[in-house]
Amino acid sequence: MRKSETFHGLELTRHIAQPVMFLGRTAKDWFWVYVFFATLLFVVCLVYVRYLELFDSIEQQSEAYQNFVLYFSGIPILIILPAIAGLFWWASGFLMRYSKWQVQQPLVWRPFWVIVLLFYTVIELDPLDAIHPQMSHKGLGLAPEIIPMFEKGYDLSQGIPLVQFQWGYFLLWALFWFLIGVLHWQYLIDALREVWFFTKRFHRYGASILTGFRETARAQGREPVAATYPDVKPTLPPTYRGVPRLNVTELCEADAARIIAADTSGAIAAAPGQPTVLFVDLGRFDHGPGLGELTAADGTPLLYFADWWGEPGTNREDLVVPLKPGRDEPVREPVAAVAPVEVAEPEPADTLAESDEDIHDETGSGGDD
Repeated sequence: MRKSETFHGLELTRHIAQPVMFLGRTAKDWFWVYVFFATLLFVVCLVYVRYLELFDSIEQQSEAYQNFVLYFSGIPILIILPAIAGLFWWASGFLMRYSKWQVQQPLVWRPFWVIVLLFYTVIELDPLDAIHPQMSHKGLGLAPEIIPMFEKGYDLSQGIPLVQFQWGYFLLWALFWFLIGVLHWQYLIDALREVWFFTKRFHRYGASILTGFRETARAQGREPVAATYPDVKPTLPPTYRGVPRLNVTELCEADAARIIAADTSGAIAAAPGQPTVLFVDLGRFDHGPGLGELTAADGTPLLYFADWWGEPGTNREDLVVPLKPGRDEPVREPVAAVAPVEVAEPEPADTLAESDEDIHDETGSGGDD
């Protein structure tokens, strides 16, 4: 006995070749050869029976002729029946695999689709010519006529208007759409779920847009509250301390490092390659109490804060300004500025020598006199 194989993971997609048998061909190949010849024999028999009128007045023919027609028409039908069954089995598998959930129960749905295909084939071919008359001529019946019931002059006391209706074909039509629903109901649910999702999104976005229109219309009737900036100076908050400016004429590396360390916002940084030159980024600058407490060695405050606000810029670099002494600020002068002490420079040595010679000449001439 051959042991059954179990596949896991990517092995499920592995192609398993059918065994080669009968002159180097597989059983599936020989089945298609059989289907071809069986179909060809059936078509030839159908043409002869239909166009040669072999069944016309057959009851008046001899017994040998009747047996000939019986075998001639019956044998191709018997031969093609396995081919038709194989076609139905293949088509039922195709329909089953078309649905997402029927693949999980192939033992139920594959025979179901075989029966459905066989039923529609019998109705379509109608070999005894008895099904269609039952569905059409004898299948006519009275049914309520819907449209006149909704007309303006309809009166219920007059009874329900009736019309002749072909119930047989209507049932076939209803069965067809029922089968379509059986195949596609999961797809329909997915589509309804997507419709519901986008409906809620449209409702949310639509409500937001209408709310925006309402607020725009409400703000249109109010007086403008925006200031003409930068022509008009804005009203700054009480905590605003202004833009930092140096309060000393020169800045050493130690004081520059102290200023950078005291800036909690990280907006003050040293210029690349120039440790005594600082820059402040107005877009990130936030006044900290430690900046106002910085003093030089002689007690002079290192910084003061000018009453100035940033103007609009086209890029980030426009908000970065050099941190330099505030001598060019017209609003406020530096606080506690120490005036430089003037120290007399020593005279050159040659000047002192000339002065000594003059004195010596004067005293010498006086001695002579």
